[in-house]
Amino acid sequence: MGLVLRSAPFVAIGTALFTGVWLAARFEIPAWNAALLFAVAALGAVGSIVLRAQWATRWLLMTASVLAAGMVRFALTTPEPPPLSLARLSGERVRFEGVIDEEPEYRPTAVHLRVRVTRCFAPAIPCAEGETVLVRTQADETWRYGDVVRVVGVVDLPPRMSAFDYRRYLAYRGVFAWIPRPEQVVRLGHQPRSALYAQLLAAKDAVRRAVQRALPMPESALLNGILIGDDRLLPESLKEDFRITGTAHIVAISGANVSLMIALVVTLLGRVLHRRAAALAALPVIALYTLFVGAPASAVRAASMAALGLLGQLFWRRGFTLNTLFAACTFIVLVNPVALFDAGFQLSAAATLGLVLFAERFAAPTRAWFERHVPHALLRKGLNVVSDGVLVTLAAQLTTLPLLILSFHQVSLVALLSNLLILPLQPPIMLLGMGSALVSILVPELAPWAALPVRLLLTLTIRAVRWTADFPFAALPVYEIGALGVALAYAASVLLFWFRAQPRFVQHAMLTSLRRDARRWLLVSGSAAVLSVGLLVWFQRPLPQGRLMLRESNAVVQTPSGSQLLFVRRGDALALLRAVQPLWDNEVEWVVMSHADRIAQEAALPVLQRYRVGTLVLPAQPAEGDADLEHEWRIAIRNAQHVISSALHLTHTVDVATFVRFVPRKPARGAQVIGAHVRHGLVLIDLAGEGEPARLEPQTRLLFVAPRALSAAMLAQATPQWVVWADAPGNPPPLPRATRSVSLRQAEWAAFVFDQNQLQRAR
Repeated sequence: MGLVLRSAPFVAIGTALFTGVWLAARFEIPAWNAALLFAVAALGAVGSIVLRAQWATRWLLMTASVLAAGMVRFALTTPEPPPLSLARLSGERVRFEGVIDEEPEYRPTAVHLRVRVTRCFAPAIPCAEGETVLVRTQADETWRYGDVVRVVGVVDLPPRMSAFDYRRYLAYRGVFAWIPRPEQVVRLGHQPRSALYAQLLAAKDAVRRAVQRALPMPESALLNGILIGDDRLLPESLKEDFRITGTAHIVAISGANVSLMIALVVTLLGRVLHRRAAALAALPVIALYTLFVGAPASAVRAASMAALGLLGQLFWRRGFTLNTLFAACTFIVLVNPVALFDAGFQLSAAATLGLVLFAERFAAPTRAWFERHVPHALLRKGLNVVSDGVLVTLAAQLTTLPLLILSFHQVSLVALLSNLLILPLQPPIMLLGMGSALVSILVPELAPWAALPVRLLLTLTIRAVRWTADFPFAALPVYEIGALGVALAYAASVLLFWFRAQPRFVQHAMLTSLRRDARRWLLVSGSAAVLSVGLLVWFQRPLPQGRLMLRESNAVVQTPSGSQLLFVRRGDALALLRAVQPLWDNEVEWVVMSHADRIAQEAALPVLQRYRVGTLVLPAQPAEGDADLEHEWRIAIRNAQHVISSALHLTHTVDVATFVRFVPRKPARGAQVIGAHVRHGLVLIDLAGEGEPARLEPQTRLLFVAPRALSAAMLAQATPQWVVWADAPGNPPPLPRATRSVSLRQAEWAAFVFDQNQLQRAR
């Protein structure tokens, strides 16, 4: 441990800081708790230095201080909406004027506009001017950064989708409200806040249009994806082929893409210039490329990371090392802790890690082989340039693979072949593509002729990707790898690299120490493992009370005997189930889908893919979905032992003391909707979700329903003990005095415990 800290201090410091930020985000640790922990650890570290404690003890306490500092740093950046935010008017019709403050984000069927409010006309209630609202409008009009617009529509909170909390994602970017279906979006003028940023986006748009003039589809869409990250016109089938073959990294500008481009530039310059001269020449190239692609956040972070490494190459003998990488990441996370959870930052760090760990180790033997077997100097130099580009890309892909599996839930079996076929084409595509775009801007008449070489390379790329994507079993689904698995994979890679980088006598000393102390370490680790398993079993044992947890529009009921019933509508149903499911339990007794649409399918699919399901209850009508989702659904549904369709008004046994009855709800657009009555003794839990109940049972202890699906008269007649409002649009009606309520729009989670006689909220 001491050798690790002495030889790579920023690795230890960065790891501790990242762990602290992750812990604070995962467990929502309050700032005062984190500050108290930091004070204790810091005092201990200072005391160990004053008392001249052992070196390892001092480092341990200092690392704990950094970990606590990471928790404090994240807790202090927890986003809070302004007091007069439009988010508090969820469900209200509002009208305001504002300015599009970022580059519009074009999606296949819509455009996302981030509008900074300058003048608000909310209904008789003041609202915060200066806040940013996300407006989702149709893709039938061209919008620009700096456009002044008037927006009219019903404001809502951003949704929480399956396996992705879009609301939290936007909150950390200062957006707390959105208008998904505006009644009106009218352009009033053009007044950009930054003239420089407007010019950058105008240049990016000029490149986009120049490429479209010079090349046909889909080659033009692919080149725009490679050069400026605009892949919106790329056919969906081709995008899927890129994902299947593990080559999606070349299509859009991401942290990994920018890191790779920078590495290629530095590698090519290093072949013709001295190492320090290459670093000096690469710095302005990096800055220009970052500006050229529009300076998105992921590109800026990747460029900053590369610039720190190049500065090290200028002022020190060693360039970008593992220590330098962790120093750059530590600086970025200190400035913006939320960056740790940004996919662009993660991919750029992972790609750079691959360059640090493997690029030179791959390239050196290849250059030596060319030196021995290729006598012609010019040919050898050309082969070195091509092989360096290919090997640098493969090194980056090796370390981004765990993140790509986590994102796409699949591992490509043809990725190596696909990358070997298309990676040698990418550097000339970038260079020739930029040249043809420039010719198209200056001399439009010559554009098709100037683009012929790059068109040939793009066509070869597309055909190679489509050819390898058609292989049988080109990609296999992988669902079980999680964030912990990814972290362990990277930790093992870093430790193995660090061990191999040590001198032989250090490696020998470490192995000797491990062999000498193996028995003691096995005894200590075995005892710790037994204790951990015992505590885990104790805390996750079935309690004498039942549990009910609710999130978004989903609910899970766990009976006192440990059986589960999962009620699914939308969002991350898997995370809700895992909150009550013991780690060793891979079976769910009941899964109930309230709706028969794509949204419910996407929410239930991860559960069916990861667990054995005793009984799956579906509405009668077939689900609406595309072919890919239908294929996954047919495979996943095999994990259910029994499938019941439209089992209305029938009572089933969950366990010896708990029963469930499925009841109809008001149809949604003609499709059947089902709810569930769960009864345990005298306790009745009515799970309506987003359905509209025809009537309420008078003895209901808890009603789970959407705000706009219920009337005040219905509530007054039944008077439930608790009403939990689902995370769905609408304003709740007035409640009877004896009824208490929880809104999942604000609380996010709600937990209850119950026995044969009563139900109460868990603390």
